[in-house]
Amino acid sequence: MKRFAVSILGTLVVVLSLLALPSAAQATPFNGAGYYYAGGSQTFSGTDYVQGWGGNAYVAKPFIPNTPTGGVYDHAVTDLVVNETTSGIAGNAIEAGIAVNRNVWGDFNPHLFVCAWHNSVDNGCWTGGANWVDNGANAVDVGSDLSADIGTSKAIIIKYFATGCGAASTGWWVQYGTAQVGCFTPTAFGGSTWSTSKFVQAFGEYHYNGVNNPGTSNDKPCGDLGNGTAPGVGAAYISSVTLYGASPGTLTPSLTLFTPTDANAYDAAFTSGTTTRSFYYGGAGYKFVSGVATTPGNVGSC
Repeated sequence: MKRFAVSILGTLVVVLSLLALPSAAQATPFNGAGYYYAGGSQTFSGTDYVQGWGGNAYVAKPFIPNTPTGGVYDHAVTDLVVNETTSGIAGNAIEAGIAVNRNVWGDFNPHLFVCAWHNSVDNGCWTGGANWVDNGANAVDVGSDLSADIGTSKAIIIKYFATGCGAASTGWWVQYGTAQVGCFTPTAFGGSTWSTSKFVQAFGEYHYNGVNNPGTSNDKPCGDLGNGTAPGVGAAYISSVTLYGASPGTLTPSLTLFTPTDANAYDAAFTSGTTTRSFYYGGAGYKFVSGVATTPGNVGSC
């Protein structure tokens, strides 16, 4: 498995950002530094559950401004999540997706990332950590630069297998395209051998570091989410989401879009009126006219 250096400050950013997984609607537009989300989720009630899910994710290279605060840059993420319970990462959770994060990889290119959570504590965010087992049989690793795939869509799947994961007999596997990238062992979840999920999410995340007009009503992000295009034809998307190991087998994928953190900056919309399996997401944040934040922002620049 390839290893990537992560600074102490970068690790702090990891913990703060991924602890902020979307779970509730925002009543008013968000202002200031923080985490902006647009996407959807599905909850499985009663005895219903799945043992994995995935979808086709558009590979983008969103513009991230080269304006760090205290050495911390903004970052943008395309994320699919499997949660053990309906209460998010309070139980166990796995994330997999595509991230542009200079704090971790030292550039503004898209990279493949994973993350495991146990009781709100991360056990290897971004690069997998000690509990991640790389599948050396393919050329795709966690942290791989995905620049060659920009403008295409690739399957991202998180799935439980009751087969070997390193020295463990079970594991949660992540697939990118046709490549089985690797798996998280039960030690990533405090030794828990959980195998079912009650809650899945798919969304875009933009982390804003608060460099623009801090402390004012014009304290807004100006980077891109997705490819910077507002939801619609030509925008970034997550499509054809699919459930795996569903019980009962009649369960069907059907996302509910949550209220975006700030729809003026970043939004999501189903790709048609007849499907709840595919959605567009994105936006260009804000632009500043005489210091006043206004939308739409400038795609590819501030």
